[in-house]
Amino acid sequence: MRSYLLAIAIALPLSLPVMAQQEPYPEEKRFIEYTEAISAYGDEWASSGCLRQADWFYGQAASAIASLRTAIAEIGLDLRDAAGKDAAAQALEDVRNMDQDDIDSINEAFGGGFDFLGMMEGLSSFTASMEKVNDKLDDLNENLSDRMEKWGFYVFRIENEMWWIVRDLCIASPWPDYFRGLVHDYRGEADDALIYYRRADANPYFPDFEFDFSFLDSLSYSELVALSQRLLPYQSRYQGSISEGLMHFDIDAPVWDDTVMRDMAQAVLDSKSPDYVKAQNYLEAAFAANPFKAENAYNCLAIYSFLENRYGAQKYLKQIKILDNAE
Repeated sequence: MRSYLLAIAIALPLSLPVMAQQEPYPEEKRFIEYTEAISAYGDEWASSGCLRQADWFYGQAASAIASLRTAIAEIGLDLRDAAGKDAAAQALEDVRNMDQDDIDSINEAFGGGFDFLGMMEGLSSFTASMEKVNDKLDDLNENLSDRMEKWGFYVFRIENEMWWIVRDLCIASPWPDYFRGLVHDYRGEADDALIYYRRADANPYFPDFEFDFSFLDSLSYSELVALSQRLLPYQSRYQGSISEGLMHFDIDAPVWDDTVMRDMAQAVLDSKSPDYVKAQNYLEAAFAANPFKAENAYNCLAIYSFLENRYGAQKYLKQIKILDNAE
């Protein structure tokens, strides 16, 4: 009977208590020290009235923590799914090893015609559909913010979307690429991991000193939850310091390079049918990637003026004045 109850229990969403280490891991502490230092630069720019430039540093810090938490979520969900499949396989094995007399007793207890062994033998197909069942339960019972609050995770269903969202905090951040590579690495997908590791390494804002996140491999599900929850206050503080809306740019490319963004804008403008709004997006991405270069602000002023968008033009005229004063 124990095996039967175990088999039924795995159909329920896992709700593991956080009975895990509450003290920060050494590498966790190093990473927080790194993001705190970045945030401090944001404070310096903000104190001078350069809010967009301060946002860049706050966004870098927020994106670093959010990217780590997204990787933790992906690893945690992999562990959760694996635990459910392992439990199902063990339950099925236990049933197959039961005496026939015990199986007959269970059948009798549930009434005539009940086939306990047949029901359990269908467990393999049941576990294969567990992910779909859990998705439906999620859709019915929990919206995204509820999941984030409950598990302390960033969890998104569309692969690119989840990394774009954390990158929106600062499109120049190397950390979405790095931690995206780390997740592929964790799953044994070496070729995919290398793509994103190389992209992160090519980003000039990727530090020239190393962090060792291999300790994530040894953490249990509840330890991952605890880690993510410890990181959340830092991310919330950094994000809360950002003064303006985020720059969403849904292109899976090295958008940290403002020169590339300007070149893409120029290519659009030089085409036979120029898309001025698309060019505007590229130029704004260039400014978001590098708000310290006056050229990027001038380009945004020019495109907004051409589009007769007075509000946008005034906004970037203000940025030019700020940068001129900063120099």
